[in-house]
Amino acid sequence: MKERLTTDKQKIFARENPTLMSMTKDELRQHYNEIFDRLQEYETAEENGDIIIPPCKVGDTAYILGGEYRGIYEVKVRVFFFNHKGIEMIRTTDCDIPFKDVGKVLFFDREAAEQAAEKKE
Repeated sequence: MKERLTTDKQKIFARENPTLMSMTKDELRQHYNEIFDRLQEYETAEENGDIIIPPCKVGDTAYILGGEYRGIYEVKVRVFFFNHKGIEMIRTTDCDIPFKDVGKVLFFDREAAEQAAEKKE
């Protein structure tokens, strides 16, 4: 695993940060170049599909728009299923939802689910 290059955003420029405050301008420039290079590496990997960032964590609450019974149902995210293209399916406490239905049937924010429900009516 690579060494972490960043820290809490509030502490990066704080005078109390002894690591950054003791660096010369050239060392600081090198440090920020390493951060930029690492970010570029991660962004390229994400664009190439080598890194997949799920929309939430396992155990988070999600909201499903009810079909025939109408309403919004609160569920917990249990598992992400992946294929060669990325996330394929999300298993919740109640059912499996195709990833293509995120934002249509499955929401990670109650307000978004309520807005979608209003539009359906």
